[in-house]
Amino acid sequence: MEAEQAAEAEREKVKHFEAERAATLEAVRQNEEMEKKFSHLAPINCRMTATVVEFSVSGDLSKQAGPIIADLMMSAFANIGCFVLRDRLPLSAVARFAKPQKLGSTGLLDPKTAAELGRLYGVDAVVTGGVYKQGDIITITAKLIDTKSASLLGSGSIQAKNVDAIQLKINGLTKKLVAVH
Repeated sequence: MEAEQAAEAEREKVKHFEAERAATLEAVRQNEEMEKKFSHLAPINCRMTATVVEFSVSGDLSKQAGPIIADLMMSAFANIGCFVLRDRLPLSAVARFAKPQKLGSTGLLDPKTAAELGRLYGVDAVVTGGVYKQGDIITITAKLIDTKSASLLGSGSIQAKNVDAIQLKINGLTKKLVAVH
């Protein structure tokens, strides 16, 4: 009887592993498609100074998801090589600066507040966004905001079922944010 239970448990582990592997392979495929889709677009003004604001978190996720996603975005922006990056801004620093109504119900910065924040910290652009989990889907939304004009330079979102897939898709999301038509 124990041998049957052990065998069943092992089959479940293999099944779970295969599902995770399939999701990761799908994320790689989607990332490659996104890279192809945006490869012909010119990047925005290179050598802009930029910072990433800690992402807001909602849904069934740890509060650490916000800083983790912001750090992944910082790495992805660094890999593009087009930005002079400043340290990531914690959401607590932003909250001290911005009036609560300017953060909105989602915790995301509106473009005018992001522009004020950017001018205060001496950056040309601010990346802000959120990470959400609903059911078994994790969604990340991001915006790149010009601090001089408070205009939206780019925005995008990605979805995945696991953290490994999110990590793979972050690079594609970053490229989408900086691409101009």
